Amino acid sequence: METIIQLNKIGTELSTRTLAQKAKQDISVSQTGRLIFDFSGITFATQSFIDELIGMLLVKLGKQKFLETVNIRNAVPEILTIIRVVLQSRQELLSRK
Repeated sequence: METIIQLNKIGTELSTRTLAQKAKQDISVSQTGRLIFDFSGITFATQSFIDELIGMLLVKLGKQKFLETVNIRNAVPEILTIIRVVLQSRQELLSRK
């Protein structure tokens, strides 16, 4: 099963944790299959938005399940860079525990 989260439904500039929480309403962490975040039409996203939406999933799922489950589509290079920074930061925090 595949769940696609169309982020452009909440705007083209994603800047707050509150917006990320709104996007997460469609996500069931216990689901099976792929979880796809579609960034089509998104021109801007803050680190706090990405952390709330994707970084917290890494914390909840753990690295292995996260890698098996989460997929990013149609993100511009700047947003991909933010995603990498957030995930690296979260991974470092997890490895300290």
